[in-house]
Parts: sequence; structure tokens; C-alpha cells
Amino acid sequence: MASDPKRVEHDFRLSKLSYDYADGQTIPNKQKYWRISLFFYRKPGIAEEYFARHWHHVHADLVTAAQAYCDNNILRYNQFHQTSEGAKLAKDLGWGIPLDFEAVTEFWV
Repeated sequence: MASDPKRVEHDFRLSKLSYDYADGQTIPNKQKYWRISLFFYRKPGIAEEYFARHWHHVHADLVTAAQAYCDNNILRYNQFHQTSEGAKLAKDLGWGIPLDFEAVTEFWV
């Protein structure tokens, strides 16, 4: 577009990612699915270990057994857990403020 900033001068190692690949408008590595991420917090008073165990076992079983899971072409279901120790380590990296969550569910549809 006319209002876009000037292209960054870059020596592309992967030609498929270059600005001029194909017609210059095509996104070469565009996926054919959507990835949906949902972020969760544990309820006050629930221990970290209990939450992680429940999330890993009970929640995963409920989700994958649900009829909606089967009916909506879900290709993949992932869980990511963040402990308070992991959050502190991420914060200590100094790369900005980490997101404040304790679990993430990811669906590929």
C-alpha cells in the first residue's frame, strides 16, 4: 500500500519469505488452520500443584471427550502450564512484563 513504510533491507536466507516471492502479496507460510489460545487463572485458595494436576488430567479429558471437540474439526489440543517459579524466571529475563496467567489451552481448528 502507498502508506506502508519503506521495506526493510534484509538478505533473506529463505527465499520464500522474501518480499518478492511469488506475487509479493502472498503470505508464503500461511497456515490452513486457526490457532485459538485461551488463558486461565486458578481460583483463589486453590494450590498450584492441585490446579496443574486437575488441569492436566480432568480438564483435558473433559475437553477431548466433548461432542463439540469432535464436531468442530479440532486438529490439535495443547495445554501449557505456567508455575510461579516459571513466571519469575521469565520476568527475570528482562524482556518485558510476562503475561499473568497460569494455564493456556490452545486449539488448532
